[in-house]
Amino acid sequence: MIYDYIIIGSGPAGSVAAYCLQKQGMKCLMLEAQKERGEKTCGGYLTWSAISLLNQIGISTDYLIDNGAQKIEHLIQLWDKNFITHSHHCGEYGIGCKRLLLDNWLTECATNEGVQVEYGERVQSFSNLGDVFNVNNYCGKKLVFATGARGFVSKDSRIVLSEQSFGISAHIRGTGKINKKTIYFWYLDNLKNDYFWAIPIGGDVWNIGIWFQHLPEKKPQELFYEKANQYLFPEFFGYEYINKPHGAFCGNVNMTSFLPENCYGVGDFAGCNITTSGEGFICKLLPKPVSSFCINFSRFK
Repeated sequence: MIYDYIIIGSGPAGSVAAYCLQKQGMKCLMLEAQKERGEKTCGGYLTWSAISLLNQIGISTDYLIDNGAQKIEHLIQLWDKNFITHSHHCGEYGIGCKRLLLDNWLTECATNEGVQVEYGERVQSFSNLGDVFNVNNYCGKKLVFATGARGFVSKDSRIVLSEQSFGISAHIRGTGKINKKTIYFWYLDNLKNDYFWAIPIGGDVWNIGIWFQHLPEKKPQELFYEKANQYLFPEFFGYEYINKPHGAFCGNVNMTSFLPENCYGVGDFAGCNITTSGEGFICKLLPKPVSSFCINFSRFK
């Protein structure tokens, strides 16, 4: 079989791209490197703009709420001795959720439209056979790369990683004085360049982490623990780690320039991450002739 599109990577960006393309009548195959998905600590918050876009393209986020995700009503920004509280307008809200729940739901939406998904397909190379590409012995007319901020081939990484922003995140379970319907940002300086966050993602579980525009001189993990102890843990009566801190690059650099004709990039691969805030819930149109939404949920607003 020759597919219209082969999507490499089945994270949120890849799944939504496959979903939209399949709805347009394209025959899509999505390749996932992992044999079985596990939980990720990166990401964890859907803004109202992201929720609205998902609803517009036919993906209801009610499923997330029904399966334990947390509705978010407020956002609090803190720096020095100042703070600002932002509240959603009537009827609007954000969603804090585990990545595994989100990833599985978006992939299920894609497969419900007819997208074929193959797991355990780590792609390390592809060949151009003229009118089609060969990827792991699958043939497709066009390719969509959703492989994240580290790129795909070695030449991507030579220039990219030094330009990417970086975050460390973890999951904890605990109760305290902070509001489970509120997300928190503690800015590390008055310039609001880097920050520590806490996002409720359902039950008593929180996604916590630290984000840097550029890798700091001090070890990022040391700063994670330092700021968690300074800002967050004094607000808790008790807590435990359920997923230890894990670091990841965020896609600030558009790596599609490395790709040949009829190959496209989405999400972190395409640089869909705002360099001044770490936001990754960005809606972008793929390069023509692919008319499809690209949503990258690797970070949050």
